[in-house]
Amino acid sequence: MQQKPFQILALLLERPGEVVTREELRRQAWTPDTFVDFDHSLKTAINKIRQALGDSAHNPRYLETLSRRGYRFIGAVEKLTAAATSEDQIRLVVLPFENLSSDREQEYFSDGMTEEITAQLGNAQPQHLAVVARTTAMRYKHTDKRLDQIGQELKVDHIVEGSVRRAGDRVRITAQLARVSDQSHLWANSYERHLGDILTLQSEVAQAISSEIQFKLTPQHWVRNLSSLPGNQEAHEAYLRGRFCWNKRTRRGIQKSIDYFQQAIAHDPDYALAYAGLADGYRIQAVWGWLEPRVARDKTLTAALRALEINDKLSEAHKALGAAHLRFDWAWKESKTELRRALELNPSDADAHRVYALYLQAIGRVEEAIAEVEQARTLDPLSSLIETALGKALYFARHYEASITQCRRVLELDPDYAPAHFNLGRSLVEAGKVEEAIGEFKKTSKQGEVLYLAALGYAYARAGEEDRACAVLKKLERLRARTYVSPCEVAKIHVGLGHKRQALKWLERAYAGRAVGLMVVMADPVFDSLRPEPQFQDLWQRMGLPEGMASRFDEQETHHTNASIPEQNSYRRASQGLTSAALRDGQKAKPTFRTSAAAKALAAASRLNTKPNPAA
Repeated sequence: MQQKPFQILALLLERPGEVVTREELRRQAWTPDTFVDFDHSLKTAINKIRQALGDSAHNPRYLETLSRRGYRFIGAVEKLTAAATSEDQIRLVVLPFENLSSDREQEYFSDGMTEEITAQLGNAQPQHLAVVARTTAMRYKHTDKRLDQIGQELKVDHIVEGSVRRAGDRVRITAQLARVSDQSHLWANSYERHLGDILTLQSEVAQAISSEIQFKLTPQHWVRNLSSLPGNQEAHEAYLRGRFCWNKRTRRGIQKSIDYFQQAIAHDPDYALAYAGLADGYRIQAVWGWLEPRVARDKTLTAALRALEINDKLSEAHKALGAAHLRFDWAWKESKTELRRALELNPSDADAHRVYALYLQAIGRVEEAIAEVEQARTLDPLSSLIETALGKALYFARHYEASITQCRRVLELDPDYAPAHFNLGRSLVEAGKVEEAIGEFKKTSKQGEVLYLAALGYAYARAGEEDRACAVLKKLERLRARTYVSPCEVAKIHVGLGHKRQALKWLERAYAGRAVGLMVVMADPVFDSLRPEPQFQDLWQRMGLPEGMASRFDEQETHHTNASIPEQNSYRRASQGLTSAALRDGQKAKPTFRTSAAAKALAAASRLNTKPNPAA
């Protein structure tokens, strides 16, 4: 059913058994500046509704005509109010649409179609219809697996597959819906349109599929989707290219995505999704240190707020704003409100669940964070990003062995996924397997990212290899001359070397510069040894973190000390019998280690501390 007939049907269903006058339909379904033959358009729309319902004007079962007055829906209408249980949900996956165009450069278009249809179905009836996320679906691109195999692996009831052929200014989309249990095809259709009609076309495909699995989109959903779509084709195409690049999550890909989102906005200044994408791009640049935090903050908040100004029902915009509040402002209450709103609008958004888990980790609710990531996994079970997020959540909960197992599971499927190597290394260090951790960090440090390089320096320090840790500090010092280096990463190496005073100074710099990594630092096991320090506790309070959060970490079992690995056994023996209260009161004197290598590290630290950081 096309847009106008569907809109009219929605209006009739809102008032079952009541007469909806022609004038009411004109006022609500046609804008005042629309110049059409109203009588002809209304009649055509009513005929299409009857055709879709298998109804008759002479012997109506659903739609009754009242001459010269209007129309009345006379069929039985059941309003669903109770939330469905997970057992009631139908699970569905939209497989990557195949690009049948001769031009491989059009791959972004077929991938974009997959993402658009996935998003629309995910928003349709989230309490009854669970849609597997695009990231997992993309694992089956060009697959030769049978539908029943895919259905079994993803535990879905239905599968949507299709193809896109684009030639010049025409596009043809073929889609079909299959039931996994018997591999029967429930529905299939082809659509051919001029590219200028592509937005309507995407809505038609998503609605037809939704209807076939016995769910109707709500009128509110329809209005929300209309307002999130752009007014011209050039804007939409630029947005699709932007998301295609953003999903690569590389430095070059993120920058290209920002360029495309800006192009989309230039074509349509009221394109809310493009502003939300822009906010996502700037935030990722800040997280990886590709953009100085204060600059990224202003750009991210401006884009996210503009998206919400255009459409406050857009889940992507609420997620972007919630993530910005979390990363840049440590505005815990505001972040929670926005992220919860995003999940209310689209419970099928696996990435929104992942970001909300980051919020829970940051405020010390680490076990709840694990549960939140598990929800994301049900929606996106083959995503390396989300699978690694589970390993990360286990790390923050101090479940190091479980985290190690999870990260290794990710690497079995995706051996080159650097974040999994990074998170595996972090848990190996805290589990006392530092040599193994160094091996993992060496794999990631080749990429040249500051985050990975600092992790290697920290592992060297924990292994007692102060010379190498010192060398990493020197390298970070050189890098600061040409790029942003987060003070949090420098502080991390000082913690590994046992330099509390230096570590706290760098954390103060991180606070002054609004470093996005500081949100993670406060919950990171690396910094557990600093928690009893008054300066750390003062920083904690200035960031507005919950007062009871520190005690949650005190209760976690950790293996971390400031000593090198060979010296940890004697350290543990010396510390037996001391209570956590004594630790908090500073009654435990930790051993200090002064070697020639450590002295070199201190000298490097002194140079780092005296050099002004323009980004801080």
